[in-house]
Amino acid sequence: MLSLLKAEYKRLFKNVLFYVILVLIAAVSILNIESLNGFDLAEFFYGADEAFILNTEAIFAAPTLLAVLLIGREFSDRVIYNKVISGVERTHIYIAEYIIILSAALIYQLESYLVLALYCKLRLIGKAVALFESPIHIIVCAAVACFFIIAVFCAVYVFICMTIGSRVKSIVAVLLVCLLWASASTNISETVMPVSYMNSINDEFFPNFGEIYTSADDKAEQEEKSYEEVRKDFMEKNLQYQKKVEEMRGAVLSGIKKPVFMFLYYTTPFCQLTNVEEWLFVREITPNYIKYISIDILFSVILCVLGILIFKRKDL
Repeated sequence: MLSLLKAEYKRLFKNVLFYVILVLIAAVSILNIESLNGFDLAEFFYGADEAFILNTEAIFAAPTLLAVLLIGREFSDRVIYNKVISGVERTHIYIAEYIIILSAALIYQLESYLVLALYCKLRLIGKAVALFESPIHIIVCAAVACFFIIAVFCAVYVFICMTIGSRVKSIVAVLLVCLLWASASTNISETVMPVSYMNSINDEFFPNFGEIYTSADDKAEQEEKSYEEVRKDFMEKNLQYQKKVEEMRGAVLSGIKKPVFMFLYYTTPFCQLTNVEEWLFVREITPNYIKYISIDILFSVILCVLGILIFKRKDL
């Protein structure tokens, strides 16, 4: 098993695609920061907290490319077949593929957070404001939760690629799964927090929503306050806004008595990510933290076991 993993890691680090995705992740990290702040170099209302979440959403796509292209190529080049006839157990082959894809995803996750933090730090030079609004222990807990959500995605991608084999069919299957996941998450989110509810909260806290993207320096000049004072006022208002959203979401969820719906709400990765986002915004971890991680671990294990069973019977 160790020799197999060693060979797989060598293949991964020699693959140009791995480094192309590294560059893309860095670019997306910077783009997320700029997009959150209206691409205005004078403004920096948002710190790294919200970009932290957007980066995780981007990282979901990285292992997709790796799994489909790398594993698909191993099938088309008969590498998988050669491993089997050389005596390597199919269980070890499957687990090794999952570990490689998950390791790459972890590297991309850590890289994105590092780029995000360094770029934010550069943008905040001369500004007496914190890099993160949330306490460090919440940042760490959110990062861990995001990793386990990513682990589920990796388990799904590897399951599809190892059981289907064909690169083209794997791409189609992965796209369909992602589309269904995104559609389910959208429907669930709209049920839990309808647009009308969000509009009422927005009107209460930010009646002129466009002002959020007004340059902090310009706004400070208009209100005769320092940049730091304007930003502090905004972040405090935003904190109360997010707590109101969380309170209303909790009220809606408490009134839903459909077990299937609640199961999907707690198990759909994108819905889980929404909750991680709320932890960062309201700066506290909810009691469901362990539940989410446990569900993700269970799903990953189940998918791996099913994938191994199917792969063992697959005709190569």
